[in-house]
Amino acid sequence: VWVFDAHPGPALPGRPGDIVRRSYGAVLVRTGDETVWIGHLRRAGQAVKLPATMALHDRLAHVPPAPGDREISYRRCGPVGVLRFAFHNGAMSTGQCDRLVAALRVATAQDTRVLVLRGGEVFANGIHLHVIEAAPNPEIEAWRNIQAIDDVCREIITCTDQLVVASIGGNAGAGG
Repeated sequence: VWVFDAHPGPALPGRPGDIVRRSYGAVLVRTGDETVWIGHLRRAGQAVKLPATMALHDRLAHVPPAPGDREISYRRCGPVGVLRFAFHNGAMSTGQCDRLVAALRVATAQDTRVLVLRGGEVFANGIHLHVIEAAPNPEIEAWRNIQAIDDVCREIITCTDQLVVASIGGNAGAGG
């Protein structure tokens, strides 16, 4: 496999290479005394990189989910709420869009005056073409993904109780 979107995980001793948790597309792999989150993989013979849980679906039946969401988080600082979302290369699958819509609904229901939308290294680049290409029915998945990203946009533009600010620290292109 080729590994993409890797981040340090918590210290957990164990046999290197063991997959110990999964979380919204990513897997947590033991490296000895430490671990590493791997978000995306490309398996030998595949043309596209996919969320690690999709690429390794045949090996994850025994792997428990990790608590929390490493891609989306919300924190409040007085009158300002910060919704962080960090999707690899800014591509958003249908599931990621659905989770972001849910997080937006929680954030906009707060009594804050300002909502900051803070993207990751890449703010947003639209739909996740690799997930679409790998789907059993790419046409249906493309339509679902377009509708899901439209739902994200609708949640943002219909927020009337807070000033919405986009904190863009990287690229924002295509459908993003």
